Amino acid sequence: MVGFVLGFQVNFVSICEVAKAWDDMYEEVYERRERLLFIFKSMLPPLRNKIVLDIGSRLGAVLYGAYVYTKASKIVGVEMNAELCNIQNKLIKKYNFQDRIEIIEANVADRPDVILSADVIIMNNVFEFFMEPEEQVTVWRFLRQTVKPGTLLVTVPPLEETFSQLQTGIVLSEWVQELPPFNPDAAGITLSAKAMLEVKQYKVI
Repeated sequence: MVGFVLGFQVNFVSICEVAKAWDDMYEEVYERRERLLFIFKSMLPPLRNKIVLDIGSRLGAVLYGAYVYTKASKIVGVEMNAELCNIQNKLIKKYNFQDRIEIIEANVADRPDVILSADVIIMNNVFEFFMEPEEQVTVWRFLRQTVKPGTLLVTVPPLEETFSQLQTGIVLSEWVQELPPFNPDAAGITLSAKAMLEVKQYKVI
């Protein structure tokens, strides 16, 4: 009886974990659709023949948005968590996205080659919730040294807000220039004005 009950508990926990994963997926892919549409249809210029990099791709929402809304030639997600990489790869295979999307399981600081190859780098709350301040400073300094001039950065929250909480020693005005949306009158954009302020685009100078 105990074994049966424990077995049931294990199965129940597994079912709950799966259900939570799908809930998270729903939130990332569907509830954030408006933000992704704004980023790829209004904020950024056309991305034909460009390489898009999402640092900390988690469940892959940004990658799928880039696939659907742009003509980027390659879309790369770098993610440290092996389980999240596995989920992304399964979805990419299921929906035949593998022709343009690639998942790399790594710490981005260990892959300067990936940083250097990117034309657009997207960072959505990428470090704030998963790293101690000292680790965040290390990664930002690595990015400051590695990202090539001309690269577009899209960040949530704005870099100014992030750097106000950290002692990076980086002078933003010497590294990046904020850019307005490329196509502010793009059709179908429903993101609120307040939410738009949370997303910023910069060009590395």
